[in-house]
Amino acid sequence: MGSASGTPDGDRLDVLATMIEVYEEKHHPMDPPDPIEAIRLD
Repeated sequence: MGSASGTPDGDRLDVLATMIEVYEEKHHPMDPPDPIEAIRLD
């Protein structure tokens, strides 16, 4: 997003990204794809 790592904005972005990832894993879990279907999509 353009915020340098180690800056207050960069740290805020890291925390926000982590919070979004945890929320999505909890509320919108995704099963791993079926290997055969994954090959067919290529």
